Amino acid sequence: MSVVFNAPPGWPPPPIGWLPPPGWSPPREWPDAPSGWTFYFELVPSNRSRSAVRTAWGRADPGYVGAGAPVPRIIAYLRRHSMVAVPVALVSGVLALVVLLGWFALSANSLESMAVQSCTGLLDDAVAHQGTGPSARGSGRSVAVDDVRTAAPTLIVVTGTYRTVETTWAFTCPVSTAAGSPVVGEIDVRPVTS
Repeated sequence: MSVVFNAPPGWPPPPIGWLPPPGWSPPREWPDAPSGWTFYFELVPSNRSRSAVRTAWGRADPGYVGAGAPVPRIIAYLRRHSMVAVPVALVSGVLALVVLLGWFALSANSLESMAVQSCTGLLDDAVAHQGTGPSARGSGRSVAVDDVRTAAPTLIVVTGTYRTVETTWAFTCPVSTAAGSPVVGEIDVRPVTS
């Protein structure tokens, strides 16, 4: 579709394809347009009837009638190329959704990973705090994480076992993620009797 400028009586005929640029006004010596004059015609394909865009001069939308207006050009392009534009838009939307869901999944996993690291880093101190012997820091200890679950939107609970040379301990470690980074609560450590 294209827009054609319709000059009022007494105005010189405009060049073919000319549209008033934004902010243009007719010279004062030109006569006023008749009341209700149609300044712009929208030309439509021959299989449809010609429709008129009735716009008062003072209310002409330069974004619509200006030759270089980007929005009408984009709309016209999409109408002409809808067989390509619609699938491209759908594929782009699906890809954006996959990336967004992947980001959420990775951020959740990274919070869980940080929670596990925070808990296992403090287990040596928690076992030593029990007063049952020296900490096994750096000498033959192993940590097995049994479960990492989200107990509340901002609370992750890590459970597992902590083995030293002397004893096996069961631990429960609450981690708050409300501040954006993990904050470990009081770790519950108890010896496992077998």
